[in-house]
Amino acid sequence: MRELSDLETHLLRRANLSDYVKRSAQIYPGDVAMVCGDREVTFAELNDKVNQVANALLQLGVKRGDRISVISHPCLEYIFIWFGLMKIGGVLNPINVMLKGGEIEYILNHAEPKILVVEDALTPNVDEVKGQIKSVQKFLSIDLTGSAVGEGWEDIGVVIDADVSLEEPLVIAGDNDPATLIYTSGTEARPKGVMGSHLNMYMTTMHLVSDLEIGKKEALLLVAPLYHVAGIVLCLTSIYMGAKIVIDTFPDPVNIMEFTSKHEVTIWTFPPAMLALFPSLPGFSKEIVKSVKMIIAFGSALPKAIAEVWKGILPDVKMINYYGQTESGPLGTCSSGEDIIAHPGSIGKPHRLVEVKIFDDEEKEVDTGEVGEIVMRGPTIMIGYFKDEERTAETLRHGWLHTNDLARRDEDGFFHFVDRKKDIIVTGSENVSSLEIEQFLFSHEKVQDAAVVGLPHPRWGEAVVAVVVPRPEQEISEKEIIAYCKEKIAGYKVPKKVVVLNEIPRNPAGKSLKHMLRKQLSEQLTLEA
Repeated sequence: MRELSDLETHLLRRANLSDYVKRSAQIYPGDVAMVCGDREVTFAELNDKVNQVANALLQLGVKRGDRISVISHPCLEYIFIWFGLMKIGGVLNPINVMLKGGEIEYILNHAEPKILVVEDALTPNVDEVKGQIKSVQKFLSIDLTGSAVGEGWEDIGVVIDADVSLEEPLVIAGDNDPATLIYTSGTEARPKGVMGSHLNMYMTTMHLVSDLEIGKKEALLLVAPLYHVAGIVLCLTSIYMGAKIVIDTFPDPVNIMEFTSKHEVTIWTFPPAMLALFPSLPGFSKEIVKSVKMIIAFGSALPKAIAEVWKGILPDVKMINYYGQTESGPLGTCSSGEDIIAHPGSIGKPHRLVEVKIFDDEEKEVDTGEVGEIVMRGPTIMIGYFKDEERTAETLRHGWLHTNDLARRDEDGFFHFVDRKKDIIVTGSENVSSLEIEQFLFSHEKVQDAAVVGLPHPRWGEAVVAVVVPRPEQEISEKEIIAYCKEKIAGYKVPKKVVVLNEIPRNPAGKSLKHMLRKQLSEQLTLEA
């Protein structure tokens, strides 16, 4: 009997996320997989399109391990490219649609994609820095808004409508290979590229099926962006189970309610700030949202008051609040059902697939009630940071993912988030590095010193607040700094308030004393919703 080839051995037991499409197409070929505007795609059609894209990318020279970067709101074209790329072992690098020129330039030159795919209206942000992007061989645009694009852009149709085979490309791709490269803000000024493997996300899918009980009859409203791991894993799980995905490309509260009613959406995923907003909107009623069976809150702790409001609107709804990181795939802890109300402020208990503990600075587990750093391990933990062995080793030291987040565990085993070791501001579920904004503020010709902190905000959870010190004989206004920021950086990073001081309190080592700033600013500022 002949021995199996490497390809046969791989195919025999491989874990490749794109196989979700193929298998659901075998079981539910005529069922609707996705709805986007007035377009519907069945699972059989989705599988054909994914194979078409995969073969087109192979023809363009895309190989196992090559990256394709995408800057776009969710749409069918995005998903075709994503799954076609995974099928041949390529790596998706999704980029936040709110980033601008220099921010995009850094990520692209670090990720070194072979192809860049951008929504038409967002191509000007890339055109600003196109000359500095060295690795991209083909610039493709998606026609989402009818916006004109500049020179050098080809329509995405050259890939998704290419004259190639619709047969399954048989290549070695998957298992421990990276499937995604997601850049996330950290304590450093520059974002880190988190590599998630096929196997990482395979295991996350299994968790979502068991813990969330996502089934064939569900309809997911895809509003979570695909540059966040939450949106990615929810999309994967829905395809795996043969559920329907309703894509809301440009979500706003009005069309969210419209799509929910029209398509009988059963799963919502929103940050707590959005959940707090809906009930007060004109035209909102229980009738409009009656199909919703599950509400997943992410990005920050779900306040008890918001959970109680939704329990009053939908008594049988399953409320879930997640804590996790891109690095953890994004598993960590979960609070659900009555626990959200019975244990207010808690981030819940560990997910089944990950082990979660709280360590002190000596890498020893702390006692009940004591504060320490959340650490995790399990099959969903990232491969590491792209092209950064030093930070990977530091984060994964001693065989644990070190989150830099501080928490305590109560006597009932519930975890309570306390603070962040890393200086991250979470505003409306977006992570903002205070150091990044500080370094940007130093680029203003009138700024001598700067510090950025997060202050509690009734709508966004935290608001970015900047303190600046002007250069000698210069005057700076709040309006001037905010206008400067709006022109150069993503909107969610722009400070909500700017305070001008004569000096910033610092310790002898020169580190800004942010606890003093937070106290001072909290006493003198009022942040309105």
